[in-house]
Amino acid sequence: MKDAKLKASWRQIKFHCKPDDIDELENLLFDLGIHSITLKNVTSQSILEPAFGSNPLWDNLAVVGLFDPLIHETSVEKALRLCSPNLKISWDNLNERNWTEEHKRHFIPIRCGKKLSICPSWIQPSQVTKINLILDPGMAFGTGEHPSTRLCLNWLDQQFLQDLSILDYGCGSGILGIAALLLGASNLVAVDHDPQALMATRDNAKRNKINLRKTLCFLPEDLPPNQQFDLILANILAQTLIELEPLLASLTSPGGLICLSGILKEQTDEVRNQYNIHFDITTSNEREGWISLSGQKRK
Repeated sequence: MKDAKLKASWRQIKFHCKPDDIDELENLLFDLGIHSITLKNVTSQSILEPAFGSNPLWDNLAVVGLFDPLIHETSVEKALRLCSPNLKISWDNLNERNWTEEHKRHFIPIRCGKKLSICPSWIQPSQVTKINLILDPGMAFGTGEHPSTRLCLNWLDQQFLQDLSILDYGCGSGILGIAALLLGASNLVAVDHDPQALMATRDNAKRNKINLRKTLCFLPEDLPPNQQFDLILANILAQTLIELEPLLASLTSPGGLICLSGILKEQTDEVRNQYNIHFDITTSNEREGWISLSGQKRK
């Protein structure tokens, strides 16, 4: 029985290629019966803010795929080299694992300032911080790990949020708005163009024992008119933030606060200049090349 558990469940193929070749190679691999393909970056190149509608790839890719253990490897290699003659192909055994448990091993509690921690549901919450936001990594963006999210969470931890109304625009998993509620805010309106994100926000609010009447979720086109909020959170991308400035300004109460993130360091001045039309942007924080900006709407 022990030997059966150690028996390889998959044959893993690996090779490097250029992005121009990947479509043809992927189609061929699926024709050959591959079960999954993963593309990995084997350079230091970063693609941080692709153009809308584009799907750029790194200049040098590692392709990793899984075949059944009885795959005829020589036939696969021959077919691939007819497509791309210079491929250097390697094979490995990959034993079956409990992939759910493997996934969980990568997530640990994240400390965000003095009061707040983000904690997966399968880990005992920290006793060091007063507030533990329970959040399981899922489909929607926002687990607290990305530098832009951490910047917002650290900023929230330092604010007095008691009884403030919150708008989380581009809410993803709802992590920022839910953190604000746990830190004392009175109610949250969460907006995202992705219905899955709104569903995740509701689920995460429920997981953190937040009264769902305090958490309203809308697609952008469904946001009720003539509302203003004490605090707006927007962790998106720089160009989108620039385009949204007139809308976000109209949604902020006079004297209200705003926190913006998802901004690369070299984009800081452009975003700041746009928001200085209606806001006094007074604070800038940096983490791993990402910037958050915050300030107050002029009365």
